[in-house]
Amino acid sequence: MKFLTYILTFIFSFQAQAHDDHFLGEGIAHEVIHIVLLFLLVAVVATGFKWFKNKSKQLKNESET
Repeated sequence: MKFLTYILTFIFSFQAQAHDDHFLGEGIAHEVIHIVLLFLLVAVVATGFKWFKNKSKQLKNESET
């Protein structure tokens, strides 16, 4: 639980969110990278949600039989 707290603190800290990109600059390329990473995050969360839903349905079916 402590590890999860540290990870969430890092992700939601202002220093992790407010950054300068020295390689791409602050133009359109930087925004595109953020959009790609956001879509990747949504895909990972959606996949995890589907897995959890299927796993709980599987466990429910196993307990009924």
